[in-house]
Amino acid sequence: MVYNYEHVVLTMLTINVSLCYAQAEEDLGKAQKVFEEINLDLQEELPSLWNSRVGFYVNTFQSVAGLEEKFHREMGKLNHNLNDVMTKLEEQNLTNPPSDSYKDQCNLKDDSAPTSPETKATNHTAAAASLGNMSAPTIPKSPSKAEKGDASVENPGTDSTTTTTTT
Repeated sequence: MVYNYEHVVLTMLTINVSLCYAQAEEDLGKAQKVFEEINLDLQEELPSLWNSRVGFYVNTFQSVAGLEEKFHREMGKLNHNLNDVMTKLEEQNLTNPPSDSYKDQCNLKDDSAPTSPETKATNHTAAAASLGNMSAPTIPKSPSKAEKGDASVENPGTDSTTTTTTT
């Protein structure tokens, strides 16, 4: 019998494949045993885990309901206290209306807010005039920022930033 190189290599590969196949079957058997053990453990624990969910949900929902009840109780108390304070303030306002001296104590001035249409129109015209020139827009001073006795007013017809001060 004459053996050539190719025949020897093919025989060696066949033996090697047979050994690998046997090793793979052995590993498969081990993996199946491990799987079956874990599967049995899980099948034993699963019913108890499934049944324990009810207790978990009960405790969780009881806690949520208790916290919600506490929230609404405290909000009711706060609402009642706020209502009492508002009622007292309304009674005070009806019996003792605020005087002008109260405004002075709070540093409020009669010209602190632009309420007249002329003041509002002046502010809008200054902005419109500066947009009409297409140059850098000038920012008009707010009447609330002007101090009493020092009324700084911008000239809305010009695009310069000069102001005139009256004393």
